[in-house]
Parts: sequence; structure tokens; C-alpha cells
Amino acid sequence: MPYRSSLKFAKGFTLIEIFIVIIILGVLAAYAVPRFVNAARDAEEASIEAVANSFASAVSLARSQWELSGRPAGRVSLEGADIVVGTNGFPTGGGNAQAMTAQQCLAVLDGIMQNLPRATISNNIDDIRRARLYVRVETQLFAPDHACTYYQTAGLVSAPTNQLNVNGFVYVPATGRVSTFINKI
Repeated sequence: MPYRSSLKFAKGFTLIEIFIVIIILGVLAAYAVPRFVNAARDAEEASIEAVANSFASAVSLARSQWELSGRPAGRVSLEGADIVVGTNGFPTGGGNAQAMTAQQCLAVLDGIMQNLPRATISNNIDDIRRARLYVRVETQLFAPDHACTYYQTAGLVSAPTNQLNVNGFVYVPATGRVSTFINKI
């Protein structure tokens, strides 16, 4: 019986086959990574839009209850909770629509939302990172009316001072207007 070399029948991958597999994996990774990044951004945008829409609905419900109750001064009862409203029936958290504070904006959020997202008015970055929303008052944007601005905290490295490169929504207690801004890159 002739001698057969064991190397002749050895099984394995050639260098070309390994290169082809690496190239295919590289192409798949180049396609999948941007889609994953877009999915995370889309989820953040959908999250803040959902919170803003819930907030806007709650503002409308409070205003409607104020109308149905005969436009009472100062408070309306909604789902068993007392909501402080201004002279126009929109929630103010105890403040005046032209002189809101961040604490009153936080009180509006707390008063009208049933499943309150964690929110803070603290400028401490650790507090901001633990919260889902950072609450701030805008005094110039809708002058003479003050506006409550609720910033999404995902990815923040400091307390935001404007709407650049961040997502969130604005509530104007004088008009009941709620608008979303999507500016995060």
C-alpha cells in the first residue's frame, strides 16, 4: 500500500477564503452600525415626542375641565388631583404665566402627568443624568410670557441653556401651546 501524506488530505481554510469572510463581515458591519446608530436616535426622538404629546393632552384636559367647571379661579380637579391653573385655565403650577419659575414648571409636569418621567431643575450634572427631563424657564423666547422648557437628558454633559443639539418640548402657560424641538445630532 502506497504511503499517503497526511498533509494532502488535511482540512482547513485557505488564506483567500479567510480574506473573503473578513471582507464580507466588514461590509455587513459598515451597513449595520449606521442603522443601529439611527435606531438609537429615532428611539430618543420618539420618546420625547410621546412625552410631549402626553403633556399636551393633559394640558388640554385640564383646560377642558376648567371650562366644564364654570371657569373656577385657581384650581380644577382632574382625576382626583387638584391642578393649579391661571386665569386662562391652563396649568401654571401656582405661578403667573408671565412670571413662571423652574419649580412651578416642575409642579405643572408633576400635577398633570400620571406617569411622571423623572425630572430635575438642578444644574448638577449627576442629578441631570439620573433624570429623564431637565426643566428650565425661558423668559425671552415668548416674551412677555414665560415658557417652561423640558429638555431630554440623554447624552447631556451639562445643563442646557438653549435648544441647540438637544431634544425637548416647550410649554407656554399663557396660551397652552406645547411644541417639540428635535435638534440633537
